[in-house]
Amino acid sequence: MMTPMDYILGRSRPLSSRGSVIVLRPRHPSDSAIISRPGTAKDDKKRPSSLTFSTVPNRPNLAEEEDTAIETPSARSIAITEGKDGVEIHLPDEDTHYYYLENTHIHGIHHIFEKNPTIRFIWITVLIVFAFLACYQIFNQFLMYTTTPVSTNIEAEYPVQINLPTIAICNNNQFRLTYLTGARVQNRRAKNRTLEIKGVNDSSTNVFDKALLNTWDMDAVKFLRNAAHWKSRMIMSCIYPNGTRCRITDFKAVWTLTGLCWAINADPMNPVMVTGAGPSHALKLLLNVERYERIESCTPKFRTSSLPGLKILIYNQTDIPTSALDGVNVPPGYTMDIPFRMQHRQKLAGINCVQEDEKYHKEKIEESHDARTCKIRKYLDEIERQCACSMKRAYDPNPKENLTFCTVMDYFDCVVPVLKWGYDGGFSSYQCLANCDEIDYIAWQDMNELPNNQILEDHQVNRIKREAHRAYEKQARYQEDILLRTKRLMSRMTQASEKIKSLRWGWRNEDFSGVYERLVNNTSCFGSMSSRHPDIFNSINNKAAKGEEKRAKMIVHLLNKKRFLKPESEFKTISDVKHVYETDSVNEILNQLNFIEEYIHQIYSLYDEDSYTETLTRRLERMDRILQLMGQYDDGKLQRKAWAEKMQARNMKHFFEEDFYEGWYNVITKDLDITVGKTVADLEEKLDKLKDITVNKSGLESGSLLLFGDTAQNHTRIFAEFLDEILECSFGEVRNTSIELASEFKKYMHEFQGAYTNLFKKELPEYLENFEFGPKFVKENFAVVNVFLHKMNVEHWKQTQTYTIWSLFCDVGGALGLFLGASLLTIIEIIWLFCRGFSQNKWCGGSKECEEKTNTEKDTVEVAEKLDRKEK
Repeated sequence: MMTPMDYILGRSRPLSSRGSVIVLRPRHPSDSAIISRPGTAKDDKKRPSSLTFSTVPNRPNLAEEEDTAIETPSARSIAITEGKDGVEIHLPDEDTHYYYLENTHIHGIHHIFEKNPTIRFIWITVLIVFAFLACYQIFNQFLMYTTTPVSTNIEAEYPVQINLPTIAICNNNQFRLTYLTGARVQNRRAKNRTLEIKGVNDSSTNVFDKALLNTWDMDAVKFLRNAAHWKSRMIMSCIYPNGTRCRITDFKAVWTLTGLCWAINADPMNPVMVTGAGPSHALKLLLNVERYERIESCTPKFRTSSLPGLKILIYNQTDIPTSALDGVNVPPGYTMDIPFRMQHRQKLAGINCVQEDEKYHKEKIEESHDARTCKIRKYLDEIERQCACSMKRAYDPNPKENLTFCTVMDYFDCVVPVLKWGYDGGFSSYQCLANCDEIDYIAWQDMNELPNNQILEDHQVNRIKREAHRAYEKQARYQEDILLRTKRLMSRMTQASEKIKSLRWGWRNEDFSGVYERLVNNTSCFGSMSSRHPDIFNSINNKAAKGEEKRAKMIVHLLNKKRFLKPESEFKTISDVKHVYETDSVNEILNQLNFIEEYIHQIYSLYDEDSYTETLTRRLERMDRILQLMGQYDDGKLQRKAWAEKMQARNMKHFFEEDFYEGWYNVITKDLDITVGKTVADLEEKLDKLKDITVNKSGLESGSLLLFGDTAQNHTRIFAEFLDEILECSFGEVRNTSIELASEFKKYMHEFQGAYTNLFKKELPEYLENFEFGPKFVKENFAVVNVFLHKMNVEHWKQTQTYTIWSLFCDVGGALGLFLGASLLTIIEIIWLFCRGFSQNKWCGGSKECEEKTNTEKDTVEVAEKLDRKEK
């Protein structure tokens, strides 16, 4: 155990404690006895290790030892004992935490030890508030640091030449009609299988189902590549920005999640350089959309769901496109200018992007682990997990894979549903971050109509016509919308013609029954009218001369019944009758005779067979030839194009509107509407007048005179009965029957005319128009694309941190200095003092010896020199 002398001799530093013992020894020790005397000691709060003494003038006897305690308002209470070896000063115990606080450099901390409680409370409150404000400000600064605020600096570079990006061409249609319906697929023999293809019946006769059944075991990648649009057929012309022509071999196959695309300028080691901006430095493409190759049938496997057109992808040579849906849309029938600008983005690595290393830049998908291939790799892994087969062959011709390649059945039954799941939101679960260092190409569109001048060479036109011819024939045969529409039109045409024939309204005489025959068969009175009144019909048919003299004698005959003046034989003309009889009476009788004669002849024409048409011209038999050609096409003996061309021949094109309409339709409608309908209407209109002149029997006598040459009573009665019966028949059965016949004929005639017009005037001419290579064909299939740099500059977007760790330290130090007058070293000092005190208490233990050591070894300061100076 160390003694106080050990501390006096400087062998160890004094330690802080709850109480302090300070031993003072004189510079020159003497042998004098210990003297105890009172004194005053002042403890400087700012200097804890220093004391200031003032002794009492009258010293007591040094032989007696005593303790003297002196208290002053400005001094701490101490006890001093003098001995022969020095002076021992005892300081009372004090709270160690207060002591540590007093020893810090925080401004105002010493005021919390004031004896005045009001002052002490005020300073404690102020210090607590300012400490809270400092902590709050420091906390906010830490939050700002964790959010990583950044600034984006934009710099524009104007180089002499710029790399032209990779331009990829993707057709919205991924399956060609001519391939699926061609002999290579339809005649292929597949392996025996034990599993069923979803949604396909093994006994199906549908050509697309048959294509799937025949190729189910085929490699899916090979099948998709063969079924896609070929670059030699889709790319008609290509010119580089420097004016040289592209070769078709410059386009390389690029696979995306949506299918096969063809990319140019894909070599990152030898890219095409652009020395200017604008349309004059554009990559110019003339593209064939091949709309005639689209599959629009109801098959769920191959049906095209997108609109006809192309997608143009613009990306950097080091990137790999994910989907063609990200490209610029190019519809057919337009000249599309696609200007773009470049932005080189350099972001800070974090939660929004990932920083790539050079070692991850691999050409093969399975060896690459960077952000470019994240979605594709995970999609391929998902296929392998769910489908137990691999599609990596699409991206790497020689993949290192133990799984078998996906077949066509695997592709449609499993791979396509996985892709649909991805587009419905499954890809978002992959959490693929973007590359922190990437180049973006921001493009837009300018649309104009295609030029009217010839844009293709003759050999290209002939080749496209042949290809389109085959495709259109396949469409007509196998594409359900066209096939069903054509069959429906042909079925309507056949049904309408058969219905007309079955009703005996046909255009051949053996299939035709005239209106007269139908009235005879369908009415009970029309056919028997002549047999019941033979005398009247014979008299009407009598072609004897009926001159003016006879008419004059008839007038005189009727006038003499009222008043006989002269015999009939003396009158030769009507004028002679007017000289003898009153002119008004003569005119009245004459008009009556003319009216009755005209009325009788109208009635007779209604029942005269010669008034109707009973035979048709043989020119109408050309309609049978039209139906025969339709049957040959339906049986597969005639191509659609040949059928359409025959129907557009000169002798067929206007047959229906001219010969058939005039020789058949007009003939029948004339008998129904004019011979019957108009005649009955005229007779009914004159019926009131007939009743007026027959009420007093004068009209009946006039009719008897016209028919029989006299006015005998029996002849008058016969004529009256004839009128009653024939008028009842005409206004009853004949009129009603004719109305029914006209309605029936016109109904089926309109159906026949509509079916003929839709099939031979719309469907076939529109189909034939496709082969003319005219404006319609060009608008539906071709597009001109010009891709060029908008301005000859590159924008560099670079992110930098605006709040670093040094900014945080400065703000923390500023908050401490502003609110507490302290610094980071002050906080470190407080922590150190408290840790030091805690460690000493912890290491010392609870023994009595340790407690004595602690009470003895605290806060010792060698102040011998000070005491010596005081004594001097």
